[in-house]
Amino acid sequence: MGTPHMTKVIKNNKLVFSQYGQWDGHANVAGSFIKDFLLTHEVDEISKMFDKVTLSGDAGDFFTKQSWFGLQHELSDIEEYKDALYSSCNGDYVELCKEALKKFEPDRVIEYFMKSRDTGYEALAVLETLERLYPDRKIPVFISDYDTGREYIINLDDKTFTIIYLENKYTYPLSALPDEKTLDEIEGY
Repeated sequence: MGTPHMTKVIKNNKLVFSQYGQWDGHANVAGSFIKDFLLTHEVDEISKMFDKVTLSGDAGDFFTKQSWFGLQHELSDIEEYKDALYSSCNGDYVELCKEALKKFEPDRVIEYFMKSRDTGYEALAVLETLERLYPDRKIPVFISDYDTGREYIINLDDKTFTIIYLENKYTYPLSALPDEKTLDEIEGY
C-alpha cells in the first residue's frame, strides 16, 4: 500500500519540482532524508540545481494510474533491471540510477528515475547526481500533484522547509531544521 507523499521545491515563487513518492512518506523517513539533504547542501547550491532543470510532460496530471502504468510498460526493461538490483544497491536510488546508466540510454534512464513513483523523495539526490554526470544537460522534471496528505516543501525564496502532515503544517527555517525526535513526534511516535 505504501505511504504516499510529495516532495516540492519552490524557487522564484514558482513550483519547480514536485515529485510523487509511493513509499516511505513518513516524516521520520522522507522528512529525515530531505532534512539530511538540506543539512549537507548550501541554499545557493540547491538553488543552482534547479537552474538546470526543465519542466517537461503533463504538469499536474502525470501520475494518473494510466500514466504510471504506461511508464512502467514503456520503460519496463529499466524497471526490471532496477528491481533486480534493488537489494544489492541497498535500495539506494542514486546507486540504482548509476547502474542503470551503465546499461541503458541516458535519456530513458533519466525519464524513468525522474518520473518514477518509486524514486520519491530520493529524487533530490538522483537529480543532483544526474547534474554532476551531465553538467551541460538540462534534466527534465515532471510536475505531479497528488493530494497525499504528506508534503515536504523546500522554499528557496523564504529559506524554509515545510512539512504538511494531514491537517497539520510545520515550517522550519533552513537554518534550524527539525531533529529526529521532532520528526518522530510529527509522525505520532
